[in-house]
Amino acid sequence: MGIRSIWNNPYYKNYKPIPRWAFVVDFKGFTIHNDPAKQHDTIASFAENLGQAIVSIAFGRRETSIVKTYYAGVESNCTGRVQNTGELNITFNENDNMTISKCLDEIFNGECSNDDFFEGNGAYIGNTKSGFNKVDRSITVTVLKPNTIMDSELEAPEYQVAGSFTFHNCILTGINEEELSYDNHDEIITRTAKISYDYMYDHRARVK
Repeated sequence: MGIRSIWNNPYYKNYKPIPRWAFVVDFKGFTIHNDPAKQHDTIASFAENLGQAIVSIAFGRRETSIVKTYYAGVESNCTGRVQNTGELNITFNENDNMTISKCLDEIFNGECSNDDFFEGNGAYIGNTKSGFNKVDRSITVTVLKPNTIMDSELEAPEYQVAGSFTFHNCILTGINEEELSYDNHDEIITRTAKISYDYMYDHRARVK
């Protein structure tokens, strides 16, 4: 079999290649307080803010451990325990209200402290008293397939879903540093969040 371009390969005849930019991300359950009255304004619509500001997301990794076995002088590799846990690295563009930084910081603080932190009476003491429940937190990445010409600006494109993946039990474990410099005249501020998850669920019913 020779090398074929994706544009003349019959494998892509009915299902075209998916562009890297065709995706949307939905955040669910990332509330900080059980009491809605204590919700801060900065995260009132944080799911919408984060979803619209996404620049890129590193797709979830699947990995298993390898166990080496030896028998009669022959070495063999066997699969061991599947490592479902993983991390998502999501990059956001910041705006002039620093909304992304406020949202991420609010989520991070809510996972690392109790309600007293927001009143200035407590420090980072863990989430045992904060009512935090990571089971209710998930991130769904939906991959789209455009039905119109990708470079057309004459009409709004229509999309169909190519695949949908949900990452469950998500925890925001890190927010990247961002260097402010006089040397950067054309670059904008971006924030990258590291989110750990327990397992990924593929919504595809079957391979077509």
